[in-house]
Amino acid sequence: MNMGRRNENGTGTGTSSRLDYKSMNEAVRLIPAYTDFISFCNSPSAHPSTDCDIKSVSFSRNQDATQFCFEITANRFLRGMIRNIVAWILLVGSGDRTVGDFERALSLKHELELGGEGGSGQNHNHNHSHSQKPKAAPPQGLYLSQVVYPFMDVTPDFDPKSVMLVAQGDTWIEE
Repeated sequence: MNMGRRNENGTGTGTSSRLDYKSMNEAVRLIPAYTDFISFCNSPSAHPSTDCDIKSVSFSRNQDATQFCFEITANRFLRGMIRNIVAWILLVGSGDRTVGDFERALSLKHELELGGEGGSGQNHNHNHSHSQKPKAAPPQGLYLSQVVYPFMDVTPDFDPKSVMLVAQGDTWIEE
């Protein structure tokens, strides 16, 4: 997923042109410690449970940090969960939210109120309430790469990172 660099003409995902990769990575590493993702679900009442078993999560970037790749594997995902998590990661990277704010959102046992800010990079006053849900990250660049069922053994036939790097001729960095 191209997570928020502005092009020279000013277009992009709407985040600040300078993202703090170290903070973003720190936030991502917190995710597997939690199971209840009610605060990241768009419709928690539609689910008998908002628990998800996160199997793996990774965050990497290309060498010049113009592309970021967020990968997550779990037993299931909730409606809006991934776009909401990515929105938080972008806010942490832009400095609009802290890693601590993200961790508080992960630990909540109730739905967040819609705050509506999300990824604009315009407001850096750090007075955002951690009880407000940011606007979801845009769907562009987000895709499902594999579905695994216990009764099937199917290996995907492509690597999403290699597709993203074809135009860049770059390598991925994971820290």
